[in-house]
Amino acid sequence: MPISRPLFAFICVGLLAFPLVGSAAQDDTAPSGIVPTTATLDQVLAGYDKMRAANHWATRVESGNEIVFGMKGSYHEISSGDDYKNSETLNGLSTQDGQLDDRSWYQNENGVVVIQHNLHPESEIATSALIHHANNGNAGLTLVGESASPAAYVIEIHSAGGRHEWRFLDRTSYQLVRLVAVYPDKRETTAFDDFRKVDGIVEPWHVHKSDGRPQNEQDFVTTSLRFNVPVQSSDLEIPLSSDNLVLFPPGAQTVRLPAKILNNDIVVTVTIGDRGYDFLLDSGAGEILLDGNVANKLGLTMFGESVQTDAGTHEHKQAIVPDMRIGSLDMKNVVVGTSTFTQREEVGTEIVGLLGFDFIANTALKVDYQNGTVDAVPPLLFVPPADGVGLEASWDDGSPRVPVQVGDTAGNFIFDTGAFSAVVFLRFAQAHPDALKDEGEGSRLSSEIPFGIQSTGVGGSLSMKPVQIKQFAVGGVNYQDFLMWEITDNRGFNYEDIDGLLGGEFLKYFTVYFDYKDNHIYLIRNTVR
Repeated sequence: MPISRPLFAFICVGLLAFPLVGSAAQDDTAPSGIVPTTATLDQVLAGYDKMRAANHWATRVESGNEIVFGMKGSYHEISSGDDYKNSETLNGLSTQDGQLDDRSWYQNENGVVVIQHNLHPESEIATSALIHHANNGNAGLTLVGESASPAAYVIEIHSAGGRHEWRFLDRTSYQLVRLVAVYPDKRETTAFDDFRKVDGIVEPWHVHKSDGRPQNEQDFVTTSLRFNVPVQSSDLEIPLSSDNLVLFPPGAQTVRLPAKILNNDIVVTVTIGDRGYDFLLDSGAGEILLDGNVANKLGLTMFGESVQTDAGTHEHKQAIVPDMRIGSLDMKNVVVGTSTFTQREEVGTEIVGLLGFDFIANTALKVDYQNGTVDAVPPLLFVPPADGVGLEASWDDGSPRVPVQVGDTAGNFIFDTGAFSAVVFLRFAQAHPDALKDEGEGSRLSSEIPFGIQSTGVGGSLSMKPVQIKQFAVGGVNYQDFLMWEITDNRGFNYEDIDGLLGGEFLKYFTVYFDYKDNHIYLIRNTVR
């Protein structure tokens, strides 16, 4: 079964734009139907270890059919030890993901390849706690009982830093037959069945994933499975990233975009067909996003419906735009996401889309907040500014994450041109209350707004409060008495390994260079403050 690609979502209008969906706190209670058992944890783990030893392989090649978000397709996965390469085709669109020499990667529908930096280790930590239990004294593992359907022993995994899971191991074979996992935005159940023996190795030939929302169902059926067959190193190579999604004019060194900066938002005119539309240049968006109503008016065919959660639940689909033009830049057959939203900046400006990861990854961008200009450079021609402060960034989910210091506490924030200010997520604030201790200005501002502060986003709204922290640092530069906005409810933006955003109120003091090719952001402080 292939590893599921991340769901890219996107926008909280008027607040922030971001690649991963957040939501209310999930149900963290044990699954129903579990009763006491006379078995012991050591007995069950011994059976599990024996099963794993009997099913060991050196190489593995699997093909199958899948239905994901209502789209039918196929997959082909090649594995050798810990390395693998999985190729999928859904609705005629191809994607890939894999791991090679401890480097994880994925290639999205527009052909852009991202090298990942292990930003989401929760599931791996949970799996490791079970697989390597003998090395850590069964830490984080509890045998909570057994179930009748399926007939299985149930091990709860709640290890430090890992995902909270319940694994159902068949009472006879000790194969994993069900997995219940708690994510910030969902509670997902994966069922494994149709176990078959091939070359002496037993594996499931049917896997089904569900989070309780019919649109998000995922189903995988194996059609071919082989073990210990020759695998060439070329079979596992990381593909080259597409460099022709954004077409520059021949010989162009720099292209000025048709852009304006309003209220620290970067509004870019995108021409589709014979009409111009206002898009937000959004480094925090993991894809290019188009308002669903506009997609309908353009006659685009939409597919792959899923239900996602930002400030509230909303539907997300995909579509293909035959031609998009941004000044003298051209983009052909662009796979975009669609969701219903609009944002008004001023009379005559209605934002109906986001220019996110796929666009920015095929350019090098210079955003000059002081002069209100945006320039694009072909990535291979970009030269870092000599007087810029370089920040090493990672674009694992399509948005640039950089290390920061909130007081004495290390964190990871997204440089997000779609966010209005510096925003800290609830999960981080709850875990580090001392780092978010208000120095006074936050309380003063809150007292002036007796009914609280709400920000409208896709599907709902978020509550937040201002907080002035003593010290904030990024790129080796310290900022004293730094004003941030702390999300105070559980309905949105509870991420596992991203702690906040740096938006327009911070970025406006700089000229910002985005260099996805070399994983860097460069900052030059404006001369006028």
